[in-house]
Amino acid sequence: MPLPTFSRLRKDWPEFKAVWKSMAESASYDKTALAHELKNSVKGEAKQRIKSVFVTKPEAYDIIWEKLECNYGDTTASVQAALEDLQRLKPVKEEDYIALDELVDEVESAYSQLEKLSQLNTLTMRDVDNLTDLLPTHLKVLKYRDLSSAEKLQPFTPLMKFLDRERSVVAHLAENRHSKKRGNDSARGYSKTYHIERGAKHGQRTYYKCAFPTHRKDTINHTTEQCKEFQKLSISGKDGRYELLKQVNACFKCIGNHRKLNCPKKLPCSSCGSDQHHSMLCIPPKLPKDSGEKSKTGDDGNKELASYTVESD
Repeated sequence: MPLPTFSRLRKDWPEFKAVWKSMAESASYDKTALAHELKNSVKGEAKQRIKSVFVTKPEAYDIIWEKLECNYGDTTASVQAALEDLQRLKPVKEEDYIALDELVDEVESAYSQLEKLSQLNTLTMRDVDNLTDLLPTHLKVLKYRDLSSAEKLQPFTPLMKFLDRERSVVAHLAENRHSKKRGNDSARGYSKTYHIERGAKHGQRTYYKCAFPTHRKDTINHTTEQCKEFQKLSISGKDGRYELLKQVNACFKCIGNHRKLNCPKKLPCSSCGSDQHHSMLCIPPKLPKDSGEKSKTGDDGNKELASYTVESD
């Protein structure tokens, strides 16, 4: 199963650390092998921070994490990086649905980062007002006077929910516009069959009953959960289950047609009991050290580990 990589972006650090430890430590107990894989998973500026650590040292794995944590685990610096990302956002013009979708993506990325750091209350009402000023005129309708006292202390959450609801409406508007364009192109002799998906440059999110790439058609009768081809995929990676579900805007908790933030279902994962992900996205827990169980990829119990680059959603 491929491992994520990390370069230097602080917004990627919490996800990288959590996913890497969960995946790598469940696959190997040899700290030398883990140190080697971790060093290979760190790129660019971050790699310079740990280049002096020799993986043959027994304590190398722990030292690498300490060095990385010292540089990228600073909560204050991570919060500041998230706020700077929000400050760089540009206003969206009326009916520019693609730009609006991209803005909501950036806001959601910062929201997820601050949520992971338990720092959502960092954004004040003034900060949220500045964000809403970036929206098209017809969307500047969030009624702060209707917020509860608790919501006013943490206004980023109701703003994110509002933007998430509006994005689903925007997706339909954008799709209608592209449908009209397809009709006009057809009259001019252009191709009649193309579909814009998230993942293509400047694309829109489009939900499909089955997330497997070749099954994204209206004629498909089975769901993602029932798809045998989807079940064969690894959980992470460029073509893994997480990435495909992102591409079709599916909820990570129930695979439904909405964002995880708005999922009404409280069903726990059948594998680990968590209510934060679907069982198809559950990473198996670490096996006991004395189980004597061998990995399928080698006699020493260590799985072969590859790498890919984490991309923010």
